[in-house]
Amino acid sequence: MKNPSFRLTILFFCLFFIIGIQRAGAGVCGLRADENVELMSVLARLADYPEYCVTEQSYAAAVDSCFIAYKDHPAVLFMKEIRKENGVMYDAVMDMAVLLEKQDGKLILTDGAESGLDSRWDGVNVGHFLSLLNRFYQDSDFHSFFESRQPFYEEVLELFRNTEMARFNEEWYKDFYGYDSQDIFTIVIGFVNGYCSYGSGKCLHDNKREAFSIIGYDRNFGNGWYTPTIVHEFNHSFINPTVEKNLQVLESPCERLYQFVSSRMKAQAYGYWSSFTYESLVRAAEICYRMDNGYSDKEIQDALMSQINRGFWWTPELVVLLRKYERKKEKYGSFDNFFPQLVRFFERQADKECRRMQKAIDSQNMK
Repeated sequence: MKNPSFRLTILFFCLFFIIGIQRAGAGVCGLRADENVELMSVLARLADYPEYCVTEQSYAAAVDSCFIAYKDHPAVLFMKEIRKENGVMYDAVMDMAVLLEKQDGKLILTDGAESGLDSRWDGVNVGHFLSLLNRFYQDSDFHSFFESRQPFYEEVLELFRNTEMARFNEEWYKDFYGYDSQDIFTIVIGFVNGYCSYGSGKCLHDNKREAFSIIGYDRNFGNGWYTPTIVHEFNHSFINPTVEKNLQVLESPCERLYQFVSSRMKAQAYGYWSSFTYESLVRAAEICYRMDNGYSDKEIQDALMSQINRGFWWTPELVVLLRKYERKKEKYGSFDNFFPQLVRFFERQADKECRRMQKAIDSQNMK
């Protein structure tokens, strides 16, 4: 099972809208609503997961009205239990959603899904959970609810396609990283996911991977606020595999660095040094995207300040290093080849913070 790292969501069922944006070798960038995402989100909402209860709009009201009778359903009670006992919350809920498929009318895990599940599912009896999930799906007639909301889904997806997607430069990723991702990119709108967005993925039968950006529905769709979320989440598709290949050499410096910001990171649901490492790199790459795509100095400065305020205070230095990589692209060829420089960056940053701490401790003996 995989380590958590704020990822995204889900599978094919009824509503399936594809945006025809193609890149050589990179697959399709798709946009859709997804029945499995909605199912898992509604289940989490009924189980009073705070992160799935912050959305207050007409759709959420319809969900509450239709499913209030199932607040004490065994599947809902089990969700409450695994949140408390196993920490299944936030992105772990969506990780399950993306790995579900329907076979002979029953929800099952896709082939090989066990290795793709977030590690917080390790201690959960997944077979028992699936049994309860199928029972809830049938008892509540969830499919009929999902089908009845298709006009609303269509309206929101069309708005998102014509506004939030309009400024998104998909070509930048190949230029920056030096290679095409083999992922198929899919954006899923999570209609009761509140203000949270997640990145997730699943392996396909042809050795490719479908990478999901699950974006929580907001009535502010249409003002361009969510383009940075798309940029951010798709950076995960390039950075995460490289980080995963280098976890062993990253563990020591990043675990040491994480201890200085752990409380702030945990407040943002980055409870592990690994997820914190993914985020550090993705957030710096996101700044590079802005620099390369015509954002104003003020917008770039605001983005840097936002990262510093979130506890990623080394972001400016990391951006400088990534810009060096961009300038010397001919030398390095790809992000993978440059990655040892990034490992050394985290080593230097961890050493710096440890020295600052030790200097303060040593000062107690100074006269």
